[in-house]
Amino acid sequence: MAKKCGSPQDNKNEILTAKQKMFCEEYLIDFNGARAAVAAGYSKKTAKAIANENLTKPYLQDYLSSRIAARAERVQISQDDVIRELQHIAFDDIKNYLDFRTEKTQLDTDSEGNPIVGYKTIVDVKDSREIDTRNVQEVSLGVNGAFKFKLYSKDEALLQLGRHLGIFKDKMEISSDENRDIKISFVDKSNRRAGAEPDPQIAGDYTNPVGIKDNGNRST
Repeated sequence: MAKKCGSPQDNKNEILTAKQKMFCEEYLIDFNGARAAVAAGYSKKTAKAIANENLTKPYLQDYLSSRIAARAERVQISQDDVIRELQHIAFDDIKNYLDFRTEKTQLDTDSEGNPIVGYKTIVDVKDSREIDTRNVQEVSLGVNGAFKFKLYSKDEALLQLGRHLGIFKDKMEISSDENRDIKISFVDKSNRRAGAEPDPQIAGDYTNPVGIKDNGNRST
């Protein structure tokens, strides 16, 4: 019989097994269900399916919710704090960090001494002591002197904001007037190669994948 963990508050009738609790602790690291399942000792072949199944169990959802709330209390970070930081990234402007322009310049002279004119891009970097640099992901100089400047992804920040605000939903809800079941598969297209049509995979590694069920048929 599996060893049980947790507290009576997890659920009136069910509490977590040791393996499920380990899955939860791993899941809270990066909210990657498949990785958490493997780290908790589940098979790699069925990791996504197990993660999806675990995350639909009400008593496991309750445990995760309580752990997330406790962590937020410890670090004194609210959902509003996270959304404000995402907003700062999503609507930032590179002109807050760099001034860039194209200038006419003399590149060389021809055989008769006439100037050869061309254009070059001038980039002036603002003093980091005078600006907010929290959104800067990378600043570097290559071996050939090439300058590299990178901000955190606006696209990713906008996507996360959309999920937090309910603009984008990972869960699809379908109803039918007929008295019959509808099977739905969530397909992860990111790993598909051109011309290949592998079995559907559960796109279950979301920030909040609770409630997503795999009703498709796939081999393990």
